[in-house]
Amino acid sequence: MQAHHDHCAHEDMPLAVETKIHDYESFYEDCEIRRQFDSDLDACPTIDCNNILTDMGNIVTEMSEANCDTTCSSATCKEKYQKMLMAHDTCEEDQLPTALERTLHDYEEACEANLCNTSPAAFTLDTSVCSPATKAIVSKLILGLTASVAYLLM
Repeated sequence: MQAHHDHCAHEDMPLAVETKIHDYESFYEDCEIRRQFDSDLDACPTIDCNNILTDMGNIVTEMSEANCDTTCSSATCKEKYQKMLMAHDTCEEDQLPTALERTLHDYEEACEANLCNTSPAAFTLDTSVCSPATKAIVSKLILGLTASVAYLLM
């Protein structure tokens, strides 16, 4: 699931799964899976993951106040969305507030025209860098995802 979330286009994964994965990240080991490079897109603005709370602490509120969820065509919405995307894709989970990670997915449809590259160049996905998960971690993840799916189906 992480591979699809991190590597594939947002429309290739159900929104509920795309956002709920952030609730369960602490239950499993991460592996480095980057979003694929798109030669039609510009590079995302650089950010400092070590200062994310200082530099982007109010970004969720600012995007809401700018109505970026309905129209993301303003320069303000474009800049904030691209910074949020870069943070989501390149910073460690423990550096990001969960609200920032989830909010990115709330704006993906409206801000789709403002996508940018978080990877510097095209690459081949190498899953060998992922550590094998322990049975306990896999069990917790499956249990959590099953509960989420059951809740969504109710």
